[in-house]
Parts: sequence; C-alpha cells; structure tokens
Amino acid sequence: MRQSQDSQMFGADDRIQLEREYKLTTQHYEKLLQNLERGEQDEASCRQYVTQLKDIRLQLESCEKRTIHKIRQPLDKDPLGECKQRLNEQQKIHLELEGIQKNLNTVTEKTEKVLAMPEQLSSAPTLRSELDLTTEKMDRVYSLSAIYLDKLKTIDVVIRSTQEAEDLVKKYETQLREVNNVPADAKSLESYKKQLKVRWLLLPEKVGISV
Repeated sequence: MRQSQDSQMFGADDRIQLEREYKLTTQHYEKLLQNLERGEQDEASCRQYVTQLKDIRLQLESCEKRTIHKIRQPLDKDPLGECKQRLNEQQKIHLELEGIQKNLNTVTEKTEKVLAMPEQLSSAPTLRSELDLTTEKMDRVYSLSAIYLDKLKTIDVVIRSTQEAEDLVKKYETQLREVNNVPADAKSLESYKKQLKVRWLLLPEKVGISV
C-alpha cells in the first residue's frame, strides 16, 4: 500500500531524472576506479624506471672504475705491447658504454612520458632525480672513455715512431762503422760520399726531427 503511494509521488519525468543521475553517478564512480587503477599502474611503472636507472648507473660505475684503474697504471717493460692491449680493452669498454647509452635512451623516452603526465605521481620527483643523475653519469663516463682512447692512440703512434727512429739510427750507425767497405778509387769514393750525404739529409725526416 505504501509502495503504491510512493510510486504515485514520482511522475515519469522524476523517474527519468533519477535514472539519469544514477547513470551519471555510476559512470563517475567507474571513472574514479579506472583513474585509481591507472594511477597505481603509473606508480608501478615509475618505480620500475627508477630501478632500471639505478641498474644503469651501477653499470656506468663499473666502466668508470675499470677505466680509471688503467689510467693510473704506468706502462711497464713492453710499452708498445701493453699500450696495444690497453687500447683493445678500452675499445671493449667503449662498446659496452655505447650499449648502455642505447638502453638509457630507451628508458629516458619512457620516463619522460611518465613525467609529462598531467597528474603528478608521488614517485615523480625521485624518478626525475634518478634520471638526471644517470644522464650526467653517462655523459661523464663516456667522455672519459673517449678521451682515454684518443690518448692511447696517440701514445701508440709515438711509441711506434720512437722505436722506428731508434732502429733507423742504429742502422745508419752500423753503416757508418763499416769503414772497411769504403771504396779506394776517387770515383767510387765520391759516389759513396753522395750516398752518405743523402742518408744524412733523409735521417731527420724519417726519425721525425728537425736539424
């Protein structure tokens, strides 16, 4: 009886309005639920990127440590052989750094998308800090490796040139000591003197010095 009276209190328009409000409320609740789930997923992604950036920084620290260790060690008894070995080892480290750089670029791209979201995540400041630290570390270690590689290449050239010059000087010293082979006749002696003069003039050029 009461239900019948209550139903008579609402007209058709009232029922339509109530149904509309109920539908809007349901949609709003579902949207809030979706935003909450999306926010949790974004927070999870944020924490995941923080972990990946920390891992990348550990890899960079390993490369930096190995490079600095080699820089601080002087060349030993066989400078040419050791320089060549260090050059090969540093080239491997540099290739490793290039791989780390590619990985960092991928993580950076994903990280920037999360940081550019309109709703600020609670982990966003930490993620931004980790990204900046890792990017700076990447630039510093990569630059250190590149400079050290160039230095090793220069040292390798200098050592090779020095050894070649020493060998050339020894060769000419040996030839000058061979006094018994000096020709006796005037014509041959003049030719021999010209040969010595040419060798003397070419020596600075081959050795890499000026006279």
